[in-house]
Amino acid sequence: MNDYSPTLPITQEGYRAITRVQLAHRKTVTERRWEEKKARSWPPWKQENLGIDAEIKDVDGVTRATEAMARMREAGYAGGHWEKVADIFSGWDTDKSPTIQTRVFAERVPGIVPRHENIERKAKSPQSEDDTSDVWAARIRATRTVREAWACFLIREDRRLSPSPTIYHAMFEKLVAESKRVGQVRREQVISNETDEPVGSLEQKKSLPGDGKEVGPSPLSPNEAVYIRSDPPNLMDFFNRMVREGLRPSERSLAFLVSHAESVEAGAYFIQKSQTMTPQALSALIAVNGSGKEDEATAQELRCLPILIFSAFVRLLCRSASRGAKVADTSVEFTASSTRDTKPTHTAIDQKPAIGNAILHAFRLMHLRRPCYRPPWNALLSALASPRAVVSGKAARETSLQDILSWTLMQEIVRQMRHTGLCIDVQTFQVLCIGMEKAAIASLRAEVEEVKPRKESSDRLEYRLEATKMRVAGTGYIKGAFQELVGNGHTAPNGGNLLQPVLGRTISSSLDPSQLLPKLLAVPGPAQLHAYIRLLGIFRDFQSLEEVVSWMVRLQPEIDAVVQESSNGRNLLRRALTAVRVFLERSWEGTRDDDEMPDQSASTRADDETIMRVKEAVEGVESWGGWPDDETVQIYCRRGRFY
Repeated sequence: MNDYSPTLPITQEGYRAITRVQLAHRKTVTERRWEEKKARSWPPWKQENLGIDAEIKDVDGVTRATEAMARMREAGYAGGHWEKVADIFSGWDTDKSPTIQTRVFAERVPGIVPRHENIERKAKSPQSEDDTSDVWAARIRATRTVREAWACFLIREDRRLSPSPTIYHAMFEKLVAESKRVGQVRREQVISNETDEPVGSLEQKKSLPGDGKEVGPSPLSPNEAVYIRSDPPNLMDFFNRMVREGLRPSERSLAFLVSHAESVEAGAYFIQKSQTMTPQALSALIAVNGSGKEDEATAQELRCLPILIFSAFVRLLCRSASRGAKVADTSVEFTASSTRDTKPTHTAIDQKPAIGNAILHAFRLMHLRRPCYRPPWNALLSALASPRAVVSGKAARETSLQDILSWTLMQEIVRQMRHTGLCIDVQTFQVLCIGMEKAAIASLRAEVEEVKPRKESSDRLEYRLEATKMRVAGTGYIKGAFQELVGNGHTAPNGGNLLQPVLGRTISSSLDPSQLLPKLLAVPGPAQLHAYIRLLGIFRDFQSLEEVVSWMVRLQPEIDAVVQESSNGRNLLRRALTAVRVFLERSWEGTRDDDEMPDQSASTRADDETIMRVKEAVEGVESWGGWPDDETVQIYCRRGRFY
């Protein structure tokens, strides 16, 4: 801004906007080095393990967000309540003790409050700005483990400050993250036992505390442990504690609780206790299929629900479906006694026999409401793309048929999305690739079984028919989805210029639109490209694989920008490039029983010229690390899923 003449001044709201952007960025090399030197104890002061660590001074712990706020103060703007929260997220508490630099999307910058109103607020409020609920919520979020967060919560409680839903929501996030961490450790242990690989070698990303919402394990050393008077509670007990204090979760907190509930019954319990929904609205969420008039009434109730809560319940149904659970017809009675219960009982929730498939129930809710909000659509698609999705009860044991029917239903869901005016995003595209890959593998199994004489039931005949349709359709659908995602140039569907409706005026024909518009409507990340490459490879569409690599080389700056914003971006990109080589060379062939696979003759791999052209294209980009070596390919084949 100083380069202009005269200099363009930045207002306080401008400095805050810059700070918000810096808080959302991943850590720089200097910030990561500072974070790695922090002690495991709390507060996490810098720990000098080596003599060279003495060269790292406190000034190295000043983050970009802190620098932006320092420039604001130099410009004459006094820091307020919002700056205290931002300081905590940037790594320093209000008492200048260190916290964990946390990557967050900070709350919107508050509007300008007149000075006389601000003075009146401070006079009415008995607590200082350091003790507000937002500040304490930031302190809870800027921790590494659930015990550190719980200790922060107990300290605030010991000061007898008034309870706040904001504080409880921050603690809800930590409890859910700890539950996910424990589950991930158990899954890694199972995989390690099956593959004889040590735990931790399966995940190569080098993330630091604060890079995401994940929490780490508590330190084992007594010198580093955080001592608290009670262990952290589970999610249900902590929610009941909140209710006993007379608090009700906000819409955002309730949606978070419902989407992470252990069961559909627990989700209904959270909704009941929040007292934000009528019994009719809750019944609409769990109602069984009815007549036309009943469906119209249900649709009307569903449209009146807050979209966040509706989306959270759909996500809960999809999570329950992935665990093989069924939806229970849960009738909830709002009575004076039931609202005082501390845990779910049959008085509050009367469980009746299961009413059917959770995925189909979620699909019915989405069909009735047709929300113009993408997350519930993506959640439903993800459930259908999961390995054990069941969409037809008549052939529940025919896994291959279920996989193909799931893909058919996914295409119908995408059609309904487009009908409501929603286009696919990068997450939708990735899920579509995964779901179509699952169906493609099922169709290849059908190709093997065609040569085996056996008695065929009606279900198997349907499976064979759907598999044939899948092989004939090929990759045309997903390639069309990819073009829709990234866009075909800067031309509008009607042939006009995309800039005209934005600027509301005629644009000079001499102006190159590419100077004002990005090259892509959306930039797929390495995870989406890996799913796309796998799908093309399974269909043996080697020409499209070569085109994708050429496209990646041509748009390398855009792709690298996405990779750099991810803590695991480089590893994911290498995985995608490894998949290119694996599927071009069919590197896994010969490592499995040929009797259980389609014909794997030498003609199924790409020709040497194609492989050489792709290899030269990859090696032409220095930042990509070159063509994957044989060891990397072997590791990918050992862990991958092909047929």
